[in-house]
Amino acid sequence: MKNNNGKTLALSLIAVIAIVGIVAGGTYAFITASANAVNITQVKAGNLTMTIAGGGNANVTFMPTTCTNANYTIKKTITATAINTSGGSVSFTLGLNPTKLDAGLKIANMKWALTTSSSSCTDGVVASGNFSTATQGTPFTMIANDSAGITVDSTDKTKYTKTYYLYIWLDSAQTANVTGGLSVTVTGSVTNNPSPTA
Repeated sequence: MKNNNGKTLALSLIAVIAIVGIVAGGTYAFITASANAVNITQVKAGNLTMTIAGGGNANVTFMPTTCTNANYTIKKTITATAINTSGGSVSFTLGLNPTKLDAGLKIANMKWALTTSSSSCTDGVVASGNFSTATQGTPFTMIANDSAGITVDSTDKTKYTKTYYLYIWLDSAQTANVTGGLSVTVTGSVTNNPSPTA
């Protein structure tokens, strides 16, 4: 985003999704804030407040299947909400960090999808990929500066929200036996430009 007055607000967070829970932290200029919770995390920094609802623990046994099979798929709802009191446009960036990725699951059929659909990993796809080139402990970006589909509250014009659904599954195309474990965290940031001019 172009910023004419040289001031950009950025808020970083880490939401632990699969096995561990949720943790978040943020920065604005030289101010930092952090909080811990199980199902909701709120971080205030400067003129932005960000709330991530969702997370919690999810344990599944991966079996070759489709992403809609709830018995063998991790599915998490991520509701990102930004309270922005300085005006400007808001965008969300989300990443994925495999905190545990055993060699047996570092394959093309170990898949993830970030969507806007609560019932499918193929409808409303924001981003998708697999873990074949992922490195344990190294975050990668799923979507950067996503401003599409963010809604502004009709009565509170400072409130911006977007709901994402993260699916992680072993695809039904997998025919060979695999073993291993996988845990992930979701990393993210919200940014606004108080002077959104071209």
